[in-house]
Amino acid sequence: MTSGIEIIQWLTLLLCFAPFPLYKWKSNRWMKAPMHIPSEQFNGKHIVLLPVWNEEILIERKLDDLGKQEGEFKLVIIDSASTDETLSRAKQWLNENPSKISDIDIIEMSERKGKTAAVALFLQKYGDFEGLITMTDADATFMPEAITRVRKWFSDETIGAVGARPSRKGTHFGENQYRSIFDTLRYAESCYDSTPFLEGSMITWRSKLVGADDLFIQSNADDAQISVQVRKRGYRAIQDKDLLFFDEIPSTKKSQTQQKVRRAQGLLRLLVRERKLLFDRKYGRFSQIMRWQMWMFVLSPLFLIMFFSIGIIRKITLPLESLIDVLFYIELFILFSWSVRRLSNLKQEWNILGSILVGLEYLCWSMAYILSGKSLHMWDQIQDVRRESK
Repeated sequence: MTSGIEIIQWLTLLLCFAPFPLYKWKSNRWMKAPMHIPSEQFNGKHIVLLPVWNEEILIERKLDDLGKQEGEFKLVIIDSASTDETLSRAKQWLNENPSKISDIDIIEMSERKGKTAAVALFLQKYGDFEGLITMTDADATFMPEAITRVRKWFSDETIGAVGARPSRKGTHFGENQYRSIFDTLRYAESCYDSTPFLEGSMITWRSKLVGADDLFIQSNADDAQISVQVRKRGYRAIQDKDLLFFDEIPSTKKSQTQQKVRRAQGLLRLLVRERKLLFDRKYGRFSQIMRWQMWMFVLSPLFLIMFFSIGIIRKITLPLESLIDVLFYIELFILFSWSVRRLSNLKQEWNILGSILVGLEYLCWSMAYILSGKSLHMWDQIQDVRRESK
């Protein structure tokens, strides 16, 4: 006979994993009405924003890449109190290549406060600017026609923000599988209404839609903050699946974990802050999308913790002979899938469950940091990526 505690454990298992196949099914339906890029160009001013901190290794490569872009734009570099040669190398490159990027502004912060604070300072200084803003990172490079392509989207007056899709170099197959799933969902959300998660390595938005006061500077995930703010203003935030940027996958598990946990903390904080959107009819389909994100990114990790906590309680309180049941084998299978994905970089197309579990692990760690009062909003470079990119 099934006990009450077993029923609760079965329920937590269902609530933990059910949203993932359900949301994938809904996403497949949404993609049946694909988006089409307009043929006309946006006619207006354009700023490329490059926040930097201690990027002496990559800054010249980044400027070389921007110098190859088609179309006119103003480059604004905002330096978050770098302690290396980032600024001197940037100024030297700009002096030596005046024909590649002619319109430049450099903002120097006196104190390092994190990327979101740097973006907020830029928005404050350029509060009267009207046009498009493309934000990028020093470790990302663009496809040659990226700027001209992204401008086309904004000839559609309903579009408020556009993000590029990452093409990541490296051999970490777990990351590649995760990215494939993540990117598919972001594109599906864009087809249906808007996506709350765009990539900060290349995100473009209408300047009038986001102000300095709209960003929570004590958190990261500034790109997601911008995406949600754009949708709150009545415009769509979409991912263009054919607009690419290129960066490196961290080559060590430690570096990858640091990157993912930091990102997860920012997304969790955003979802909790914007919880009023979950049931606000004014945002229609976007509220539905946000409810799914809350289930997958906030509730599923909690249900996973509850599932294993109840399992431990059962093992302590129930007779040994009654523990070898279906739930016991499910626990073993979950731990096996997680450990195989977590400990191996081998290609594992069969182990989708392992990829989901590793993602839930990152979310659990980020929750622990939040509860301990530790904020990860100060961005730190992944040094192994920078060494490999030299």
